[in-house]
Amino acid sequence: MAHVLYQPANPNPGAPGWLAGSGTARAVWLASEQPGSAEGLIPTGLRAAFDTYLEPGSAEGWHQHAESEELYLVLSGELTVRVGDGDPRAAQEFVLAPGDTHHIPVGWWHAARAGEEGVRFVVVEWFA
Repeated sequence: MAHVLYQPANPNPGAPGWLAGSGTARAVWLASEQPGSAEGLIPTGLRAAFDTYLEPGSAEGWHQHAESEELYLVLSGELTVRVGDGDPRAAQEFVLAPGDTHHIPVGWWHAARAGEEGVRFVVVEWFA
């Protein structure tokens, strides 16, 4: 399993405010079937699964996945997720607590920000 440090995760300097991405994210890759790093363990459309920790106030930048969708499962802390069709100002925002899940459809733009205590969440991504 790879342990990866992102500073920040999915940076987008052109996005407004926290949607540009900031701070630090730590990820433990649980499985990868991405082109170039496929493990061949799960041939059912899984792209990746990873356990992520965003430090307090850290954010993944506004980005999209053109060929995959994701499911977030919050384990601890609070996660604010913003999703939409491209314009971050018109996007919907959700605040997730431990036990909450959120689905991000293929092609949707999204960003995520940790609460004051940081957040730990699992991401499962699969090819649409």
